[in-house]
Amino acid sequence: MRAAVAIALYLANGKSYQGRSRLSTLARLEGLLDKYPYIAVAQVQGAGRGLVAQQAISQGQLVFKESPLLSGCLPSQYEKVCHHCLRALGFVRSGQACTAGGRQFCSKACAEHAALTYMPACLLEA
Repeated sequence: MRAAVAIALYLANGKSYQGRSRLSTLARLEGLLDKYPYIAVAQVQGAGRGLVAQQAISQGQLVFKESPLLSGCLPSQYEKVCHHCLRALGFVRSGQACTAGGRQFCSKACAEHAALTYMPACLLEA
């Protein structure tokens, strides 16, 4: 649910993100939410735009799942967590962890996703 909170705060603040206009980001977000019938972007009195429930939601029901817009770890955690998904590296089975561009990842998939999305200059190990 961190992504939902980040999106709600972003919409409420109305600021641009990485040079993108709020309108284009909002349009993309509303298109993204088409696959989630339980939530919608709406104007909330006294709070601005945010995510609201469209129908009753049962306890424990998954209503929204997306990658976070922003995540990171403290320098003291660099050796302990995956730099993409923030999974504790202590729980990774031997042989699954890898390094790329000086960063630790729990799997080759996390390293590749990071390189393709927000670390394009990162060189992956073969």
